[in-house]
Amino acid sequence: MRRSVVPLPRAASALPILDISPYMSAGGCDASRRRTAQALDAACRDPGFFYLVGHGAPAEDIDRLHVLAKQFFAMPQARKEELALSRSPGSARGYQRLGENVTQGRRDWHEAIDLYAELDGRSVDLEALARPPGGLQEAALPQLRTFALGRNQWPDEPQAFRGAYEAHFSRMAGVGRALMRAMADAMGLPTAYFEPLT
Repeated sequence: MRRSVVPLPRAASALPILDISPYMSAGGCDASRRRTAQALDAACRDPGFFYLVGHGAPAEDIDRLHVLAKQFFAMPQARKEELALSRSPGSARGYQRLGENVTQGRRDWHEAIDLYAELDGRSVDLEALARPPGGLQEAALPQLRTFALGRNQWPDEPQAFRGAYEAHFSRMAGVGRALMRAMADAMGLPTAYFEPLT
């Protein structure tokens, strides 16, 4: 099996590199999973960040996403504004113009298109987040439901944009589940402990 690895940016080389591949398939070797869980535990404790490899996302696919994003942002402003975040209140999905996003009281001088995996209300148990191990306040569930079950505002152009991003979201959902299994093992919990939350 050929594994693809995205080249590390120079600055990222100082971060721990975590190979998640032992958790990406059901047949992962127990010893390899233990090593990955231990490395994850160490990376989360110090420095608190890590670079993930072995996730199976081909570098060509990621490069294609970057090309499509550049094509989208190169479109005329009026076209991008058709997808304005303000047209999708509560779901936080859509286009943000320069300076629209505010973090800790400061404007972020970037433009963005916020897209998320589109969930089916039957495929995810949001109420599980209000039960242990979740701990979310029940009163927050309606707002979370609006956000989590929201629909993306997809651009018509570039034409391949939606399909490429949906395929990427699907692949990353599998990576997220693998990472949560590794996290549970790292914490000494049953491997499936976080499954209700993913």
